[in-house]
Amino acid sequence: MTGSCDSAGWCQRPTRRLRRVSAGWSLGGGRTWHCRSPAEGGIRRWAGVALLWGVVSCVSGPVFAEGWALVIGVNSPARFRRPDGGPIRPLKGAEQDARGMAALLGRQPGFHPDRVILLTGADATRDRVQQEWEGLVQRSRPGDHLVWHFSGHGTQVADRRPFDETTDQLDEALCLADSDEQGHNLLLDDDLRRWLDRLGPRDCLVILDCCHAGTGTKSDDEFQVRSLDSVSGLVPSPRGPSDPPWQDLRPLEKGAHRREALFACQSGQQAYERRFPHLQNPDRGGQFTQAFLLAFTREGADRNADGRVTGEELRQFVNRRLHEEFNRLRDTPANRQEPVYDLESPGEPLFGPRLAR
Repeated sequence: MTGSCDSAGWCQRPTRRLRRVSAGWSLGGGRTWHCRSPAEGGIRRWAGVALLWGVVSCVSGPVFAEGWALVIGVNSPARFRRPDGGPIRPLKGAEQDARGMAALLGRQPGFHPDRVILLTGADATRDRVQQEWEGLVQRSRPGDHLVWHFSGHGTQVADRRPFDETTDQLDEALCLADSDEQGHNLLLDDDLRRWLDRLGPRDCLVILDCCHAGTGTKSDDEFQVRSLDSVSGLVPSPRGPSDPPWQDLRPLEKGAHRREALFACQSGQQAYERRFPHLQNPDRGGQFTQAFLLAFTREGADRNADGRVTGEELRQFVNRRLHEEFNRLRDTPANRQEPVYDLESPGEPLFGPRLAR
């Protein structure tokens, strides 16, 4: 028997069923193997088992990639101070979002709770985040699918090496548990870009539910923005809605393996958290992440009921939720929250089994 594998990795071989024929074994339409002695009979039978196993392994389907994830939620960087020296107003829903996202990912095909790392609150320090991400990458295999999720505050800092911000000389940054207003222990866009560039032949999806810059927008009891004033008194970047958020992540190398990103809002907007009736202790969550999680429920984004949520189905569902519950009540684009979907394959499932390349 001979065979070949096609470009998608499927093995193709002619197969014939094994059947018992008198004192021996026969491949349908082929010769009979007769046992001449007990010892030879044992060898023959083991050969038949081995052959059958080879056939089953070949025709049972492809090997699917495994899913891995690092999910981070930080309500309040304890060391971060306002310009007047006072403590910042903490978020209430970022860690709630992270727990919900970790639970969702653990239920997705190809993922497993043991391969989803959740860091919240004081555990989500700069060193711990890097340590867990590097360990996750080491345990994964080429062809696997990785997810990076962050819910919390975003800010900006003066451009650092390699000094690649030619437009505004500011780096975007995520505020982790031990970050401060002087810029210590922030996770810069440059850092995250380097980590993603080292993934090699693995798919990766980055999800950021935070603002992309410091802002003068004030929060209230109903809506709270997920941003902190720019580090060390910097003036926030005057970007408009047409400027892509987290630009250093945009030129990620495209090729056989996907590099995709979802952003909670456009550059000139804010990411908000608010109260949700289905949440308890706390009852707040990020508008983007909560809509994202609802997309994977029974009444969610799977419009064609095929059991999978594609990137396009997610986009339509989340945008519709945000429009109905928030954006239609806001008078200008700057006051709205309109997510950005940087997807190479919007028609494919966002999560779930993929052929290992």
